[in-house]
Amino acid sequence: MTFYDILSRYYDDLFGVKQGAVNRVIEIFEGQKDVTLLDAAAGSGSEAAAFAKAGFNVSALDSNVRMAENISRKAEAEGVKIETVHAGMEEAKDVWPKASFDAIICIGNSFVHLPDKSAMIRQLKQFRELLKPGGRLLIQTVNYDRVYAENITELPEIQHADKNVRFQRYYQLEGNQIRFQMRLYAQGEVFEADTLLYPLTEADVKEVIASAGFRSAGIFGDFSGRPFQIGSPSLVAELRK
Repeated sequence: MTFYDILSRYYDDLFGVKQGAVNRVIEIFEGQKDVTLLDAAAGSGSEAAAFAKAGFNVSALDSNVRMAENISRKAEAEGVKIETVHAGMEEAKDVWPKASFDAIICIGNSFVHLPDKSAMIRQLKQFRELLKPGGRLLIQTVNYDRVYAENITELPEIQHADKNVRFQRYYQLEGNQIRFQMRLYAQGEVFEADTLLYPLTEADVKEVIASAGFRSAGIFGDFSGRPFQIGSPSLVAELRK
């Protein structure tokens, strides 16, 4: 059983729905019917379920089979329809034809799990092909400009006291990558894992976007559209085909 298999058991205890992302997409498509949306790297499907409740036609994928199973269970429990696929975002082109979606979201720092800028440009181009004309892509990552400027080596601990669950996360620079170390305390046990991230600064994001062929792009500090700054809580890129 992998670390993410174990994390999937406690995912909803640690991470709530990213309501800002949901609100922003609903705002963009206000008044439109039959909006199709893909949640790439959807985790346990909290945002996917929220979009389905709002009337979107939702598809969701995740590379971890336990997470994908959680999405299906959540859809059934909440009485909504979500097309759920166990696959990595790189495989989306093999699942859906071109111009399938009005919107694609890739949030929760999932995008920087891709290995390098070349892979990110390929992924952006793939997302672009999957979007209908005028479609929107929203990507959210950690604000790595701040990580570098403030030499941040540890992210705030997330915990759910009632469930006796804690999640600790550490950053260790390794060349142009970051080793992301994770430690999960759950039910008296400790689980650890690490993975490499390719951190994107604002300048990096602009560089990869410029190579992907989107018609327009905006970079913000959160989903409300505040300007991106060194102290912003995250980096949100909103792209239009």
